[in-house]
Amino acid sequence: TLFCIMFTSGSTGRPKGVALTQGGVANYIRVFREIAGIERAAGAAAARMLLVTSVMFVDHMQALWGCLSSGSTLCLASKEETLGGLAGVIQRFHVTHLQPTPTLLAMLKPRDAPTVRHILCSGEPLMKQTLEAWRYRYGDGPAEKKHVGRQSLASAMALFNGYGQTETTVTVSVHPISGCGDRV
Repeated sequence: TLFCIMFTSGSTGRPKGVALTQGGVANYIRVFREIAGIERAAGAAAARMLLVTSVMFVDHMQALWGCLSSGSTLCLASKEETLGGLAGVIQRFHVTHLQPTPTLLAMLKPRDAPTVRHILCSGEPLMKQTLEAWRYRYGDGPAEKKHVGRQSLASAMALFNGYGQTETTVTVSVHPISGCGDRV
């Protein structure tokens, strides 16, 4: 059964409409909720996810439907607010989950997102320099890991690199990134 039609140019560069099915989207959201850890346990605080992509971009479904189907909080800010001061928006809404493109993540310093505990990057390649900046939660890269009181990425938050095409109901694979030996 048809859920929606997403338009993409994909790898061909030629625009086309892709029919996403209800079953495909439901499975995609179920798996996303498991990976993101946004299942709401009794007495646990709900996840707070900031919608940072346009609803015209297929990745919005994770935030929108993942939150709505789990009882989590979907935080909304204008494009101008998000691009002009993402750190302030994250702090104002106490965002715990973020799904930026790697380009948007590169604009944010880890220390400016103290409430974020889960990041899923997708939509474009995650570059090594962006990954290095986020390896240590409150630092700006590998040099910071020697400082006392710094938390490693694995203990402070979860960072995932996602890949997929619209034709496959958005995401084909998600890889957790932790430790200094990981390749992007």
